[in-house]
Amino acid sequence: TIRFNDLPVVHVDQKTNICMTFDMGSMTPVSYSVIKATPRNLTEIRIISRGDSWLDYDKVTRILDSSFFTEENFQDLLRSNERFLVRVPIDSKLARDSIERVRERVMDLQYSIEINGESYFAMSFLNYFEGRKCYMHILFSPQDAEKEFSLFLDLLNECKNELKNGVFVPEHNSYYNRYFIIHDQGGSRTIEENGENVMSYNTVAGFAVLVSNTVKSAKTAMEQFLIESRIRKNLENLRNERDRNRIKLYDDDIYESRIFLQFCAMVLYREINRRKSKYSMIKDIPFSDLIGEMKSYKKISIPGFDTPFFTNINNTQSKIMNAFGMDVRNT
Repeated sequence: TIRFNDLPVVHVDQKTNICMTFDMGSMTPVSYSVIKATPRNLTEIRIISRGDSWLDYDKVTRILDSSFFTEENFQDLLRSNERFLVRVPIDSKLARDSIERVRERVMDLQYSIEINGESYFAMSFLNYFEGRKCYMHILFSPQDAEKEFSLFLDLLNECKNELKNGVFVPEHNSYYNRYFIIHDQGGSRTIEENGENVMSYNTVAGFAVLVSNTVKSAKTAMEQFLIESRIRKNLENLRNERDRNRIKLYDDDIYESRIFLQFCAMVLYREINRRKSKYSMIKDIPFSDLIGEMKSYKKISIPGFDTPFFTNINNTQSKIMNAFGMDVRNT
């Protein structure tokens, strides 16, 4: 007899780790590979690079998230020949020192930029590490600052209640130690917020720090990082709560096919949007409307007729076809 409680707990990790290569000019993804985990050191980056050796690219810039950044990894990157763009953890000394260096000037209107419809203040400066040149990019988002500090205060309230009730969450230990002062007297406990440390968090809320040995512009660096992050997360989260059908969740061939189709769709989506943005007559047409317009355009071939027939083209379709260089006769 097997009792239910005797069965082992099986956890299926729904996340798929993806590594992608982009064309840095258009930021269009050109290849991807499924990896066991995000790269944790230079050796793992070089393994990924060898997998990309078939690409006809002389220079590849690696875009890496803050989870990769450690002092040792950064030193290894500097000594290597790798081209990189790395997000620096906001609580690291490098990030805080970089923010302090520009804090008094970065919020001047002359440093205001727009990225994907959001306002940022951005500054860059040249820095040298072990004699090697790097570009430091510091960006501040007023919208993100407000959101981050609000979420931070909500988390502090949770932590305070946990301390009062004696129900501790291991992941919150660093918050207990840094942001609270605990007084135990006899059988009573007093919880007090460490106001100085709480306000020190507010000094970095809304800031992002990027470092690169190739990308010179803060705007370009942030655009590239956001695009890579967004596309990678879209692919990584294909295994979601709706995929409870056994064949979808566990069949590797079917799942890999889904990733491939999704990747191809993203390439087309980005390229269509990139071309669309260059033509003022159609750049304000939403992607879904643009596709909807072209769905009604048909080419009809009839046996016995050498010349195919086409449905009538309206004004919007004509603009779209001109923008994409589509010749009606050869479409």
